Amino acid sequence: MSADSVRLAQAKQQQILVLEEYLNLYKQRLLEVEAALRALNKAKETGEESAYEILGANILVKRNINELIDELHQEKDMLSKRIRSIEEQLVQLRKELRELVSRKPEGG
Repeated sequence: MSADSVRLAQAKQQQILVLEEYLNLYKQRLLEVEAALRALNKAKETGEESAYEILGANILVKRNINELIDELHQEKDMLSKRIRSIEEQLVQLRKELRELVSRKPEGG
């Protein structure tokens, strides 16, 4: 492997690590959103019309439960799309890295 190939492989590996970190963060947030949706839907079934949302460190606001559910569904959709996109990027980067590493040395 040439020095340029080594640098390129290292760069791809670094990209993979960064994307994996983002993927983990998005998946964790998706779990949080899904848990919040379950809790809000359960509250709605019992007749609740509003819920409280935490804004920042010291602010709690009363919100319409349907609006909160709609916003969380939108966030869930956005997170799902980002997760799929990152997973696709990771597949491509790993393929490129495998191809780069498996190349025969130059001159041999």
